[in-house]
Amino acid sequence: MSTSTMYHVYGARTYRYLKTEYIGGAVYYHVEKKDLYRRCAECKSRDITFDSLAEVTLKTVPCGNKAVFLVLHLRVLKCRDCGAKRQESRDVAEPRKSYTRQFANYVLDLVKQMTIQAVARHLRVSWDLVKDILKSHLKRKAARRSFRKVRRIAIDEIAIRKGHRYMTVVLDLDTGHVLYAAEGRDKKCLEPFFRRLRHARAELEAVAMDMSEAYINAVREYWPRKVVVVHDHYHIVSNMNGVIDKVRRLEQKRLEDKEERRVLKGSRYLLLYARETLEKKKPEKVERLEELLAANETLHKVYLLKEDLRMSFLEPAPQKMSGTC
Repeated sequence: MSTSTMYHVYGARTYRYLKTEYIGGAVYYHVEKKDLYRRCAECKSRDITFDSLAEVTLKTVPCGNKAVFLVLHLRVLKCRDCGAKRQESRDVAEPRKSYTRQFANYVLDLVKQMTIQAVARHLRVSWDLVKDILKSHLKRKAARRSFRKVRRIAIDEIAIRKGHRYMTVVLDLDTGHVLYAAEGRDKKCLEPFFRRLRHARAELEAVAMDMSEAYINAVREYWPRKVVVVHDHYHIVSNMNGVIDKVRRLEQKRLEDKEERRVLKGSRYLLLYARETLEKKKPEKVERLEELLAANETLHKVYLLKEDLRMSFLEPAPQKMSGTC
């Protein structure tokens, strides 16, 4: 082992090799700062004296099937110029982390090909450690992402745990990237996203969302510019299904004839089925549906309106005409 190996293999550019220990099947490389890189952390002066010495052990990339650790021998430096007293920086790792940057990059390469659990098992570390590395990387990547070219977004909620705990997610519809996520599904949770969007001077054109009042109000308040709000067909048709169910209940209460009420009884889900789905999955129920619609003109009209609305979303987008007349 040599100082150049520390530099080229383990990224310890500012350290020199001291010794190697083998403990419990793992390899421990002891290193200390090169004299050239010993300077005051405050004023960068090299007129310093040494105080106490501490050892910091960091996990780094393995060698074969052997776990490898760097043991940093860090001194507390006292500056004669400004009087500052600081420990030497452990520049091979992020502050308060138990692993080197080299190890973190190795983990990030592995998680592209393997699950978090598989990476943890391979490196003999905890699942939480691998997740912490991946989470930190994604946070840094998200902070650097530019919102300048964002044009069309989708806002939706997902359940994150039992007990009605939700998270709001914003998606870029042009790239498929997740732009923002925050716990909750109220108006306030979207304020930081729209603030960042305004700061980036994005030219937002359209927002797709469900019919949540909170999300609608967030767009109105936090993006006071012209933008098209698009509601997804699932929630629009779902609202229409609610109308059908309400009409069915009113009709059942209104009818006095027992035979007519019998026809309506137990028909709720039959009316909510898409026609083609009913014909495919439950063809024996089609005749029952026809009987129901023939028996009640009001329900028949509302059912046809629901089917027309649903089918309108299945129509292909109009094609742009090309060429000249």
